[in-house]
Amino acid sequence: MNKGIRTHILIRVTPGKESRVSEDLEDFFYPYDQSVRSHRTPYHGLVILETRLVAERALELLRRCRIGYLKSFTVLDGLVSVSNWMKILEIISKKIPREYKISLKVKVRGRKQELNELMDLIREEIVKRGYTVSEEAKLIVRLETLDVVIGIVIENI
Repeated sequence: MNKGIRTHILIRVTPGKESRVSEDLEDFFYPYDQSVRSHRTPYHGLVILETRLVAERALELLRRCRIGYLKSFTVLDGLVSVSNWMKILEIISKKIPREYKISLKVKVRGRKQELNELMDLIREEIVKRGYTVSEEAKLIVRLETLDVVIGIVIENI
């Protein structure tokens, strides 16, 4: 168990089955983490699972669970509110040395115009902090907006 630290996992489910899968996930995880919570998002087919389990253990459990309508899942390296977007830069700088090139992939859901402007601002701040943003980079930083929160995923290719 991960004291104080929360692992967030973006779960993709069959649209219309968010409530069912949320309930099933909480029931499945409860013996391992009584503080587990699932949060429905305003978007069809997306649920956020929050647990105190370390990411590796949560993934192991998800891989072996037999919950219907669950399509895929992604562990988030961070989940921050839109109003606290500078935290994204802190997460990136903790996990990626500045000399690395990164590829920035953005998926905007919700208030498109406002969030697109915010994503442009985040991209500018990343460059100002000394990172090179390039499509050919081996490290990918994915930002997924879900209205009032932004999920961050850092992956190697």
